[in-house]
Amino acid sequence: MAERTWASCSSSDLQKTLQNELDKVFLPEQINTVVKIDPILCTVKEDMYPYSIAFHITSAILVVLIFLCCVITIYQYTNISCRKDTPKKTNDIHSVLYSFSFIESGKDLLKYDKNNELNLINGIKLLTMMFILLGHRFMYLGGNPMTNVKIVENMYINGPDILLTCMNLVDPFFFMSGYLIYITITPVFQKSGPIWMKIVYPIIYRVVRMLPTYCMIMAITANIIPHLGDGPLWPQNTWKEAELCKNYWWTNVLFISNFFDSKYQCLLVSWYLSCDIQFFIIGVITVCVYTKNEKYGKYLIGILIGVSLFLPFVITYVRKIDGILKVDLPFLNNPRGSTVFNQTYREPYLRAIPFIFGLAMGFIGQKLKESKFKFSQITVYAGSILITLVCVCIQLLGAEFYKYDRLYSPIEHALYATLSHCTWTTIGAWITICHLTTGYGLLSKIFTNRLCVILGRLSYSVFLINLPLMQMSQSSQRQPTYLSAKTLLELSIFDSFKCYLMSLILYMVVEGPFGNLTKHLFGRRKKDISSNTIELPIEQVICIDISKENSSKL
Repeated sequence: MAERTWASCSSSDLQKTLQNELDKVFLPEQINTVVKIDPILCTVKEDMYPYSIAFHITSAILVVLIFLCCVITIYQYTNISCRKDTPKKTNDIHSVLYSFSFIESGKDLLKYDKNNELNLINGIKLLTMMFILLGHRFMYLGGNPMTNVKIVENMYINGPDILLTCMNLVDPFFFMSGYLIYITITPVFQKSGPIWMKIVYPIIYRVVRMLPTYCMIMAITANIIPHLGDGPLWPQNTWKEAELCKNYWWTNVLFISNFFDSKYQCLLVSWYLSCDIQFFIIGVITVCVYTKNEKYGKYLIGILIGVSLFLPFVITYVRKIDGILKVDLPFLNNPRGSTVFNQTYREPYLRAIPFIFGLAMGFIGQKLKESKFKFSQITVYAGSILITLVCVCIQLLGAEFYKYDRLYSPIEHALYATLSHCTWTTIGAWITICHLTTGYGLLSKIFTNRLCVILGRLSYSVFLINLPLMQMSQSSQRQPTYLSAKTLLELSIFDSFKCYLMSLILYMVVEGPFGNLTKHLFGRRKKDISSNTIELPIEQVICIDISKENSSKL
């Protein structure tokens, strides 16, 4: 880092000064001390991060995309106003060109079919995302300088325990992913054509849909964010993240980042996207087997369920490691340095329980609908309350492992490593059965309204952008934060607003346009029925469209 001596003293000057002062005190007592100052912790007000060619290229791409979207939007609006554009008159060239129009992206974002029974998933996505944003904000508050540290100490003693045990909160998204893969992929294998094409085509399509937004966030993190702020913590946090993305972006693009040590992981959430693609491949193959031979498909899903339950238990027991990712101060300060985060939290074979159960619920849900099975409303609500209470109690048992005087028991940790991934999964399975067969009445309408559907479509962009935004906010602080429940709630609300606003911009400029372009490339845009698009959960940009006819069959 180029240093300007007139602006501040260098890290070596500070190190030498501190060494001299400490020597005066300790050498007479025959105690040797060594002072080491990390140069990245010595900051000045000026932007000292070097401007590279990549910065100018990324900036130019963003400017061109925004300009292109604005121009094409004006062009389409002009044609519509002059009545030159009708569905019959719009040719293929115009249709492809309009992919970058804010009008088309807005239509895709705002479309809503109130009769689509899968709208409930958008409500669950939105609710889960709110809790995830709350957890991420707590992580950044607890991992940075703060006052009133007593509240953190009290949390580990008196709770709330949900903050200590909620690191599996992404499991509902894995569950929804497995369930929706069955819904969206089954029609593919019911058509004629080569089997290998039916397997490869959805995988390629999905990857192509995911990459534009994913790559844009990586490029912004690596090349733009380091120049957007300053502060004592700014270089230490944002510069290191930028260097990781510059050097290891390819592991994200290949969706294998969860197989590398987390200290080489570009974007802290990239492990999740890697798991999702790996699960998707397994899901497509499983659905293929099930649709071709139902008996073998049941055997296969049974084997997958057994393996997904068996591996977390055995690996946790054999490795003698914690069965829970503890939200302690070392983890909050450096998540990448956690042994559990590296060894058990990110591996797909240890996170597959909710996904496999979601896939199985796709098979079960189809059979229940065909048999026209129904619960009474009392059973639906009483069962939901009972199952939720039992699962939450199991979830909260993880707080016992925080007690410093509790002896380590491999069997306890192995059991919890398995059961903790069944809690949200069991709740999700029960809700799925009740919703498909009976419904939740007024409660269903609350979570299936238009606003929930729209915000649910932004979940992928929110998922990618929330940690960089929070990191920027926290890295700019110049004094310790007074940590309290009120502070956490207020900052979480502000973060949620900011994340959804920025994700809206990202959707309109990147996700929506490139999503439409990909549909044209794969010949899917012509088959779109706009009111019946079903979005997969946050990790998936791909929105495999199925018509009302196919939905009713399922």
